[in-house]
Amino acid sequence: MNNTFTPTKGILIFLFILFAFQKQGTSQSPFCNTNAATFCCEYISSISINSSTINTNINSFNTGPSYFDFSNQSLTNLTAGQTYPISIKVRTVRNMQENVKVFFDFNRNSSLIESEELVFNQKKTFSGYYDFNGLINIPPNALNGQVFIRIVMSYDSNSTICGSYDFGNTIDLKATISNGLNSNNLTVSSAGLCGASGSIISMPFGINTDLNTNSVDFSINSNVLVTATPSSGSAFLYWSGDTSGNTNPLSVIMSSNKNIIAVFGDTSKPVITCPSNVTVNCQDGNTSAATGVATATDNCGPV
Repeated sequence: MNNTFTPTKGILIFLFILFAFQKQGTSQSPFCNTNAATFCCEYISSISINSSTINTNINSFNTGPSYFDFSNQSLTNLTAGQTYPISIKVRTVRNMQENVKVFFDFNRNSSLIESEELVFNQKKTFSGYYDFNGLINIPPNALNGQVFIRIVMSYDSNSTICGSYDFGNTIDLKATISNGLNSNNLTVSSAGLCGASGSIISMPFGINTDLNTNSVDFSINSNVLVTATPSSGSAFLYWSGDTSGNTNPLSVIMSSNKNIIAVFGDTSKPVITCPSNVTVNCQDGNTSAATGVATATDNCGPV
């Protein structure tokens, strides 16, 4: 059955309201922002995966937008280990070389750097309409559930997953995968004592608190290495939540959903202030004692 999803009038109004943001590549999906620096001369007209179709409804070479987010619902159902047809219709205003790339976030870590996640890559020089057709493979180790997809079409092979490129479109959407690997969720956060702070990353790649990626799904019983890195003037102290101890990096077995907290502490030395009426004079080989009330302070206040 051919399922076609065409944005309703309400959705088009919503896209129009967000036009200024989309021109800057603002992504509502978990992926990084990306956009065409200039919208002109070419655009994606429609996308079809497994006979389910999205129409962008762009009807001008000048108004755009350069970024679309259709990830509010799943476009199609896919099975791990299977192959499916894909077709992307592109229109140009004159004879131009266009490059179309399709990425699937199979491990659902909000990143597209793994080589197997680039599932489609074609170039063609043409004028008018052209259908970029091919097959995409869903690997057996893809995580079950909804997976985000990024499609980038750009002029002269200058496309990029993140950031800005010269001309073209970026479109994010979503599909649902079954018969792959089940997963558990790892969520991390940090706690700072006395103003201390730090960041957390994971290997396999996914968790990166500097990029605001604090929650990622990993396959059941996989081993995830989590590393806490203190900021300047801070030190890593210990882990809390669903683990304990101060081993860093920390090996986490994803036998269930995990919530882990990295606790950081302040490394600045306390400042000791003696009363103004107390003087201590010491000479080599001698000792001297004085009485009075001294005050010690650090970033947390008096101690």
